[in-house]
Amino acid sequence: MSSIRYIESSPVDTGARIGRCQRPNGRAGGLLHGMDMSANHITSEPVPGRPAPVSRGPARVIAFAAYRQVVAETERDRILGAEWNRLAILVAEALCWRDPESVEAVGACVARLKRLVLEDWRAV
Repeated sequence: MSSIRYIESSPVDTGARIGRCQRPNGRAGGLLHGMDMSANHITSEPVPGRPAPVSRGPARVIAFAAYRQVVAETERDRILGAEWNRLAILVAEALCWRDPESVEAVGACVARLKRLVLEDWRAV
């Protein structure tokens, strides 16, 4: 015979013990073995093979102006690199086609590159 008994609830029961399964010693059965679900009783076990957590110091404040400057420089480098790649493609096409339109496209790309490079060097 099982040592678990069911407690009957009365109509005025607040619901604290309705349908709860208890052992003769007053502890609840099941997985928690008498522990309730309050935060005071939940403990975390260390995971084998994982290092223990390291306490961190206070959070650092990031200067957004410096961060934005880095993002702006990265964006400027990306645009400049794309224009240099475009020039290489246009030169290869002009070499292949040898027509006035291709030569004009190379000239326009060189003019854009000149403006971008001068702006880049002024920013430094």
